[in-house]
Amino acid sequence: MYGKEFPIPNEIGLKTGYLLLNLMHDDLVEGQTVESLQAMFGAIRARDTSITAHGLRLAGQKVFNNLNEFAKSYFQILCKVDSKEMEELVQQHTFVSL
Repeated sequence: MYGKEFPIPNEIGLKTGYLLLNLMHDDLVEGQTVESLQAMFGAIRARDTSITAHGLRLAGQKVFNNLNEFAKSYFQILCKVDSKEMEELVQQHTFVSL
């Protein structure tokens, strides 16, 4: 960055990780647009400010739906890249119900 090299930290945040994948031309982010990047950052910001992650307030239904759709879309891409069946993986796991 700015002509200097920095070591990659042991822990990488969601936004930084996504940007690194993009710079590396990873299959997970192939074909992403500026609009999809903005939507992803918005979903992460909403998650970060809610009690779900680092914040102090409850996420509303709209925030939950956006995060859910964002996570599902990336899980589908990951399954496709890794030649896995999403439904099969979902059935093999137990998820928390609130």
